[in-house]
Amino acid sequence: MLLALFGACTGSEPYLQVPRLDDQSLLVARVGPGVELSGHELGSEPYLGVPLAGFEEVYVARYRCPLLGLGMAPGPQQLGLNEDYSPIPPTPRVSTARLGISGLEPVAEWPLALSSLRVRRAPDPAPCLDFEVETFPLVSASPNPARVLLRVGPQRAVLWQNQGGAYELDADGVRPLTRLSTTTPYLGGAIDRNGRILLTGAGRSSFLTLDGTWSPGPPLPDDSGAYQTLAYDPKGELEEIFLIGDGARLFRYDGSTWTELSVESLPFDNDRYFDVIRRGPGQAAAVGLLPDRVVTWDNGRAGTLQLPSLEVGDHPVVIAESPELGLVVGTKLGRLFFQDGDAWTRLEGGFGSRPRHFLPYQGGLIFGGRSGVFEQYYPDYGLCPTEPIASDNTTLVADVDGLLMMVTLGAVGNEEAAVVARPGERPAPGCPNP
Repeated sequence: MLLALFGACTGSEPYLQVPRLDDQSLLVARVGPGVELSGHELGSEPYLGVPLAGFEEVYVARYRCPLLGLGMAPGPQQLGLNEDYSPIPPTPRVSTARLGISGLEPVAEWPLALSSLRVRRAPDPAPCLDFEVETFPLVSASPNPARVLLRVGPQRAVLWQNQGGAYELDADGVRPLTRLSTTTPYLGGAIDRNGRILLTGAGRSSFLTLDGTWSPGPPLPDDSGAYQTLAYDPKGELEEIFLIGDGARLFRYDGSTWTELSVESLPFDNDRYFDVIRRGPGQAAAVGLLPDRVVTWDNGRAGTLQLPSLEVGDHPVVIAESPELGLVVGTKLGRLFFQDGDAWTRLEGGFGSRPRHFLPYQGGLIFGGRSGVFEQYYPDYGLCPTEPIASDNTTLVADVDGLLMMVTLGAVGNEEAAVVARPGERPAPGCPNP
């Protein structure tokens, strides 16, 4: 079976036609007085034409994966010797041809002079994700915007509007859950590994299960108000929750009662936004209690983390933490700060406006939400291009087993909708079966 043919029309230069077979990419070495190495993605074309004028030999290595998976970019390959260059990726399928022979003759390996070449490595594929989005209208939110969104099962969540209307949400749509609905306003919620839910409101809370069994929960502090942000461990029990309410005070729930924690804070004002995360057993970090510092709690010890000098009118509004990111803080003016030992590193660029949501996601951070627009940040890559995911302002966002589930509120008419965003496939480096 001929693997390639030479061709030359009258007056034209000779070329080599390399058939696609089952390959995704080719590496072509043309040898004459020197060596030219080039990478080619085959796409849907049945043949690749390789000009031969001025060369004596051609070597073609075939790969069943894209060039980026091999650490190379398409086009001419730069050759070198330092640490930025890597050996030619091995392949069991190499062919060679000489001018005057009518095809490619299989060879076991590259010639020694070629096998020692090193090519410049291409950067890893960008980790930025595209999303396939579906939107499901809810009953008009006015005056009952959704306040609680909790994962309750594999790729399944329940959301509660402010006046207690409950909905089940998954990739197939949204459905009312009458057995979990109530006329009592709830502002926050947590769930344990056994599926028991604690809903919190202004001075009140309730336990419930997914079958619709309700029972009274522990009373909340009187100043929990009409606003709450809370943090809990979704993989554990309900023995510990941290909560901030309108009173600009930090509370801890230990499984039976709420206790105010003695931390530094300033009285509430309408220009501040609160956020709190649970860092581990007995550990929390919060923003909004102080205008330029993160407030911390570590098993009875209160502390603060000083942020770098902020611009006039700027202050921290959101906080997150993950193994890949460490501790990261977002500000009202859209600045991002990452904790680096005892110091903070500011991310150049950024959103330019207050991020409504701050969500560790698939090794990076998704943040934003104004008009449905989000940014993605990955530690070894940086910021991705800004992309709209939803069509309106988002009020709630959760990572539900890889699905981004959101609630949006229209700027006109308070039209509320549930959104399910499914991430696309991320390009994977490596070529396990060349």
